[in-house]
Amino acid sequence: MAIDEEIDSAVEAHCNWGESLKRAIDTGISNMSVETARDNSICKFGQWIYGDTIPQAAKDLPGYADIVKLHAEFHKRAAEVLQLALAGRKMEALDGLKITSEYATNSIMLRLSLRTWQIDAEKITDVMF
Repeated sequence: MAIDEEIDSAVEAHCNWGESLKRAIDTGISNMSVETARDNSICKFGQWIYGDTIPQAAKDLPGYADIVKLHAEFHKRAAEVLQLALAGRKMEALDGLKITSEYATNSIMLRLSLRTWQIDAEKITDVMF
């Protein structure tokens, strides 16, 4: 899959986390454990970003390290919200999804960093991807 398709897929998948978290808040249940939510290497994007299909030249770009860090932080924040939801702490969990929350801020930063890295990576890897 091309880098732009991988990034589009990642953005879509991570946008879906908000919906999954809202369902967990509403119902108090989830098909994912807090530990699984916290593990940033299990999701499809995590497998790709840590995998060996990305050329080293793209991984050497400064934006790659930012994405790895932001992706890990995204999963940490999502796990915190999920933990609150599963503990029945609905109001605190909802606060964790507010636009001013660390989860939301991180999610926005991750998407912006992905798009910036995508542009930079495509400049140096046109033939490779």
